[in-house]
Amino acid sequence: MGTTILARGTTPTDRDRSIDTICTLLDNNPAGPDADTLRTLHEFTEERASTVAEDADTGTRLYVRTSDATTRDRQGPNDPARAAMRRAADDTVDGHVPALIIDSLARIDTDAIASLVADHDVAVIDAHHRLTIHVKPGRESFPPALKRALDVMTGTAEHADALLAGIEWGGGRPPLGCTSNGGRLAPDDDYDAVCWTLQQVADDRMSKTDAAEDLDCTRKTIDNALERRELYRIE
Repeated sequence: MGTTILARGTTPTDRDRSIDTICTLLDNNPAGPDADTLRTLHEFTEERASTVAEDADTGTRLYVRTSDATTRDRQGPNDPARAAMRRAADDTVDGHVPALIIDSLARIDTDAIASLVADHDVAVIDAHHRLTIHVKPGRESFPPALKRALDVMTGTAEHADALLAGIEWGGGRPPLGCTSNGGRLAPDDDYDAVCWTLQQVADDRMSKTDAAEDLDCTRKTIDNALERRELYRIE
């Protein structure tokens, strides 16, 4: 048994950034695998052109998802993301909650994540948002409110540019989670976190006061953002 980690990136720079995000999480979590182990596994996958590497001492296994063409040319599973989820699911034993650490939930199959959490008791950890998804054993299904929030988090990074590109911005301070580029709105670094938080408020799972504190803004800013449901993909 050991922690399963999924890193992604089309280019070496993207993959390095993915690994850095996960290492930052590991540095603040002494109970899990250490960042040096992960970096060693990452170096192995890059040097050997592999999609998987494992540390025999800790059982930590790293899967790396590159572009479709590059992944097929590498040694190891042709679908590292699916292989990582399968390994985490197979790790389930009595008294042990397996963990799957992902750089970010963006562009991850939400149905697969829901199945891991609800059917296999896996704790799925989003390193970028420092978010752990895990439900109490014995639940008959994945909580609908959590599923909606998960849909927002997995979809915003993929669709944010297309969503915001059609919105002109004449100047002034852009809306929460946005920046401006060439006279049009563009997603800022925290856009997906903003979307997820606003969905939590809309679902009555978080207060406006707590949301304002988490996003470092005022309650009035939260009110204004909630009036722009399409901008933040609030259901």
